[in-house]
Amino acid sequence: MEWIGEILGKLGNYSWNLPLIFLLVGTGALFTFILWFIQARRFGHALRIIRGDYDNPEDEGDITHFQALCAALSATIGVGNIAGVATAIHMGGPGAVFWMWVTAFVGMATKYATCLLSQKYRYVHEDGTVSGGPMYYIEKGLGPRFKWLAILFAFCAAVASFGGGNMVQSNSMTDAFINYFGTPRLTLGKPLAELNDGQGIRQAIGEDFRIITQSGQKITIDIGNTKNLGQWIALINNHPDNKGKRLDVEWKKNRFLFHDLTLGKGEFRVLPKGPGFAELQIKSLSSSTRIIETAPLPYNFLVLNDGRGFTPTPGKELWFRLSDGSTIGIDLEGITTPEQLIKAIREHPGNRLVLASIHYDQKHLRIRDFTKGDQTFRLEPVNSQVSIFGFTQENSPEPRRVFSKKAEKELTQSTPLAIWNHGAPLSFGEGEDLEIHLQNGKTFYIDLDGLKKVGEFLSAVNHHPENKNLVLAQIQGPYLVLTDLSQGQETFYVRSYSPILKDFWFFQSRATKERPNIIQNQTPERMAWRVLLGLFIAISVGLVIVGGIRRIGQVASKLVPFMCVLYILGALTILFLNYDKIPEAFGLIFYHAFHSTGAVEGGFMGATVLLTLQWGVKRAVFSNEAGLGSAPIAHAAAKTKEPVREGLVAMTGPFIDTIVICTMTALVIIVTDQWALGENGAALTQDAFTVGLPFYGLGGLIVALGLILFAFSTSISWSYYGDRCVEYLFGEKAIMPYRWIFCGFLFIGAVWSLKPVWDFADFTMAAMAFPNLIGTIALSGVVISMTKDYFSRPQIPWKK
Repeated sequence: MEWIGEILGKLGNYSWNLPLIFLLVGTGALFTFILWFIQARRFGHALRIIRGDYDNPEDEGDITHFQALCAALSATIGVGNIAGVATAIHMGGPGAVFWMWVTAFVGMATKYATCLLSQKYRYVHEDGTVSGGPMYYIEKGLGPRFKWLAILFAFCAAVASFGGGNMVQSNSMTDAFINYFGTPRLTLGKPLAELNDGQGIRQAIGEDFRIITQSGQKITIDIGNTKNLGQWIALINNHPDNKGKRLDVEWKKNRFLFHDLTLGKGEFRVLPKGPGFAELQIKSLSSSTRIIETAPLPYNFLVLNDGRGFTPTPGKELWFRLSDGSTIGIDLEGITTPEQLIKAIREHPGNRLVLASIHYDQKHLRIRDFTKGDQTFRLEPVNSQVSIFGFTQENSPEPRRVFSKKAEKELTQSTPLAIWNHGAPLSFGEGEDLEIHLQNGKTFYIDLDGLKKVGEFLSAVNHHPENKNLVLAQIQGPYLVLTDLSQGQETFYVRSYSPILKDFWFFQSRATKERPNIIQNQTPERMAWRVLLGLFIAISVGLVIVGGIRRIGQVASKLVPFMCVLYILGALTILFLNYDKIPEAFGLIFYHAFHSTGAVEGGFMGATVLLTLQWGVKRAVFSNEAGLGSAPIAHAAAKTKEPVREGLVAMTGPFIDTIVICTMTALVIIVTDQWALGENGAALTQDAFTVGLPFYGLGGLIVALGLILFAFSTSISWSYYGDRCVEYLFGEKAIMPYRWIFCGFLFIGAVWSLKPVWDFADFTMAAMAFPNLIGTIALSGVVISMTKDYFSRPQIPWKK
């Protein structure tokens, strides 16, 4: 299965290179100019059509304008609005949102043109039902010579219906359900005996829970009498060996000296929070900078901010953003002397080398090691048969055992390779080599034949003729660490290279390679959930799509408004609570649209402007589908004698989908400061909503329900797109078998892993865009003439 994922990954990346981006944006720009910005000039008229002012029940068609819009929106307002925009920000930075806006704005004109053509060239069956879409307007509009192009589109769209409109949706529904409803919540009172799948944490005589920090410092904790998580967390945070500070401060003569100790740089940032800090610019200052003039606090907070100061707002905190990306907030209430401020900072509960807490999503324990930058780990069970806990580094592609209940044996130069990596032998067959992939794209191979000890392995890596200060292999306590220095410091991770070559291991930098996503990676418990949920999703969608477009339109017209209101209310609430951060969020979006985004320690890995543009366009198109040719299939079924009217209705889709809903998602992710922490997809949006609305898990619940409803509605609409294409290719007899196959792929998407599902969707949706855009551009003269004719006549509302 892994080789399939690798092929899909390459196809997904190549298909969305510059040619398709230019074609998509260029087509939208072309229709924007030749139609004189119709998306802005005629937007009000479009809203009146949606309201039903021009609906004539005697017109040919299956559904109303509003139902057609809802059916199309139910296909577009989906995972793209929750997971898609989060992925765009994760991969391309905040600037990707700007390019999503640009793509959506010009995409409104593209969607107007394609849906107008779909109405004009639709096919009316003998029973009064209609079929339409790019395959029909390519064949009828361009003539029989271009029937091959129509067939190509229908084939690509039919295949694409199994990807973005199917497997991505069921995969996201399953993830949302399991992540929110299927994971037990942790509380401070959670008994340790209930952890580790009920095995608890049993401590034998002489055994301790040992934490080994990045700097090599050891904190050994006796948990023999510990009963619950709260006591365990307190033992870690208050342990006498957990000394040292991330932030220290001293008063010298007439000034404070703030010392950022996280990365040994002696620098710090002040993070403004609240309207009282609006004039303070975020910037790094030397630890020896004269920060505060002599005066009682808080009456004269003068900061070297290009000569400007700021006055703290009562009830607001003074926030320090440290060089490792972490923050410490100090409540200034009641503080009037330097000594009080120094005490508040030094005794702050978060100002420790190692900090344990329950994660805000209440699903796992979180331990943050600040000794060499903020390295955050999650506590997860490694094996339910033994009372050991493993810690997985957050945002890393591979889990690593970095802490354990038993003290781990120190590695030495003479340690046998056979016992390294927690007992997983490092053995190679004849002709097999260790494969090193670097961040800068270089690859070299190391022959491990005959190597028996760790010291021999270190020498083979460090003295390789092609390793010119690119990779450093070293021992750090009980761990063998390989660091990629080719483009910044990145630690390598270990994974099985192939299910067939089980003893073949290689190291892989998280900066360049994705984690392999195969079904076998799922734990048995989560796989059982996925199987059950996959069956439920397939059956539920099947019950709706058997009824055809009329049934889909009825369901969509009720489901879409409800889910939009629910999601928008949640997002607006978070934005209202963080209104002071909204200007800064827009500033990040506009600035990074044209400037490269730097990497963030332990999280966001940086993006060039080109990468930002690529991900913005890719996820905008996935979200609103402008230019793909899918929406015209739904809009062809609308009751109207005026194709221009349905084009105007369709034109509002990208506005609602991307400029409204995607923007809200993006702002929530940015104002809650989650975008740089390294999470991706729906999990990033869920984290942002959880932080923004932490009350009783409400934020996470809104995303989980929204994702499930969005994905469900997208699936039912895309099934209609697919069966229209199958009907065009093979006739009406093929529709029902297609629907059964469609439901089967819903099940596959639920149990398959995330990355190959998205890669399949990216490739197939790119494939259907090319024939549609070529046909639409060729028929641009028809679009212009019909638009001029429509607006040259007075448009009188229908009298009901």
